[in-house]
Amino acid sequence: QSTWGEPSRMAKRGKVVFPDPTQVHTREARWLALLRDPKALTEDSDMYTHLLSHTISSTSMRHIQLDVPRTRPHDYIRDKEDTLTNVLKAYVVYDQELGYYSGMSFVAVIPILLGFDAEDAFRIFVFVMYGLNLREKYIHNVRDDQTFLTLLRIHLPEMYSFLREEPDALSGIFVWCKTLGTYSLPIDTCAVVWDIVLVHGIDAMFAIALVLVEYHREKIQNASWPSIFSVMREVFSMPISTSFLSERSLALLPRVLRSLEQIRSGYDFGFDRPRSRTPQRQLTQNVPQQCGGIFDWLRSWCV
Repeated sequence: QSTWGEPSRMAKRGKVVFPDPTQVHTREARWLALLRDPKALTEDSDMYTHLLSHTISSTSMRHIQLDVPRTRPHDYIRDKEDTLTNVLKAYVVYDQELGYYSGMSFVAVIPILLGFDAEDAFRIFVFVMYGLNLREKYIHNVRDDQTFLTLLRIHLPEMYSFLREEPDALSGIFVWCKTLGTYSLPIDTCAVVWDIVLVHGIDAMFAIALVLVEYHREKIQNASWPSIFSVMREVFSMPISTSFLSERSLALLPRVLRSLEQIRSGYDFGFDRPRSRTPQRQLTQNVPQQCGGIFDWLRSWCV
């Protein structure tokens, strides 16, 4: 019997204990060890091939073909577009409830860029979508900007006091989290972000985002309207020491997870709802949930 089984079985893999680092020395081995017992890595070797043998809808195929060539980083994927296309096609067959949503190509491309073969890249992509439940953000078009603003008030109150006047400057955070930072961060930084997220879950993106805001505190505070929007784009795209990012994010993560638990349980922090002095444009509410438009939104925030 296939150890892949139904998607719901993959979700259970999200609680796999991270292997002993003294026994696992490479990123490839660490990531694959999270998927299953290393001794069983060759099982279901025909699953990926089997999924590719199916035909997907012309609509899904058209959106994939449109999105793959414009998936960042362009210079790195020119010779890997076929692999990325096949990984996305296989996932559409595997997860017929979700299918293909624009932006998923940014998530699927990272294992490919880091040297994983197509089958392993697909398995990692499935693990992220199901095991870590990133697919929930696509299904429900989850907005993270208000949650992040609350986290700022708890953990970086000085930055909150500044950014609360321009909450729309954080409107792109939900796209940044949805693509695990791939759209804007350098590849080496993305790899470290994934090292953290694969072990600690999607919510670790909030801790990473807080570290980036803290690191660029002075740049943000010196910005004025409307330059604050371009400054915030830079904050989530500029190179940063990967060792600093990893160490600081992991140190902050336990407190962030506790705060998120309180926020989601409806805990009353006694905060007043922040009000913007700019017109309420409600940018994120206009982002299309389905394919064919999120790239324009991404470019408007990150380019």
